[in-house]
Amino acid sequence: MATPPGAGPAALRFVAAASWQVIRGRCVEHFPRVVEFLRYLRAAAPGLVRYRHHERLCMGLKAKLVVDLILQGRPWAQVLNALHHHFPESGPVVRDPKITKQDLRKISEAQETFCQQVKQLAEAPVDLASKLQELEQEYGETFMAAMEKLFFEYLCQLEKALPTLQAQQVLLGVLCY
Repeated sequence: MATPPGAGPAALRFVAAASWQVIRGRCVEHFPRVVEFLRYLRAAAPGLVRYRHHERLCMGLKAKLVVDLILQGRPWAQVLNALHHHFPESGPVVRDPKITKQDLRKISEAQETFCQQVKQLAEAPVDLASKLQELEQEYGETFMAAMEKLFFEYLCQLEKALPTLQAQQVLLGVLCY
């Protein structure tokens, strides 16, 4: 895995560990940073994980962010702004020869379905209390456990791709800290 200047294996491991803490701690407000890190990894090492794995994880984290805004009772304008920011209608630009049409279709359908659900909720909040309860269940702890698993698998692939740490590097890192 080629890393840009200043983003050596130690820096990547550090950001990966911080991102892991964000996911494990369910710090939803920092999910955009984790998504940014995942996009960086995808650009630097497109073969690290399959496209669908990457997109499921990123889309899940972004969806959780939007759902949390709804559950917090934020104004619909703020929710819809977040939705449009994290799920632009143009969709992601994909440059990966290994992506199948089925992968693209499934990701696109999932994104469209989620966006339609949120927009329908914003336009006509009929039976809002039960819809909020459904959202809370659908994007609750079981969902986050699945996101955590996907992220852990991503980190395992990253660790395999990075050079092994030597004992001297570990000691130096501990002493410098």
